[in-house]
Amino acid sequence: MKFRLFAAALALLVAAYSAAPAHAQQAQLTPAEIAKIKTDLVAAAQVYMQTFTAHDTKGIVEKVWANPGLASDAKGITIMTPDKVANMYDSQYRDLEKLQYDHSVMTKEPVVCVLSANNAIMNLSFQRIKKDGSRLLEATAAYWYKKTADGWRMATILDVGIKNPVTCD
Repeated sequence: MKFRLFAAALALLVAAYSAAPAHAQQAQLTPAEIAKIKTDLVAAAQVYMQTFTAHDTKGIVEKVWANPGLASDAKGITIMTPDKVANMYDSQYRDLEKLQYDHSVMTKEPVVCVLSANNAIMNLSFQRIKKDGSRLLEATAAYWYKKTADGWRMATILDVGIKNPVTCD
């Protein structure tokens, strides 16, 4: 059921931001354009990891998230305004502080699936590390990014789990 909700939400997101099917859109891009988008998305992942580790809510809102963005969970889909994004991360930082969180590190090179010139999905595998250096958790999430006037911005986080990453096939 959770996967069906995820798949339906993802289909709606891509349909809402894409006029043509993803394969048709990607076919319109040159290999150099696809490579540039992938490079830009890996750089965006690094900005996200840096701002997250710094507990920089303002940076997350201004440099990482699209406005508006979307969040999905068991309750449904929420339109994420800057205030909601800030509240979500502030709450997460409080919870992580209780667990002695120190920083996050990417554990694999991000996998970027280019959907179009303005839409991509990126898998990001990471570990959260505690202040004593031990591992708090290891996870993989998929992030839908869209190109905005300010560059590539996260439009939603898709909790896919470490065993079910999104693939580009």
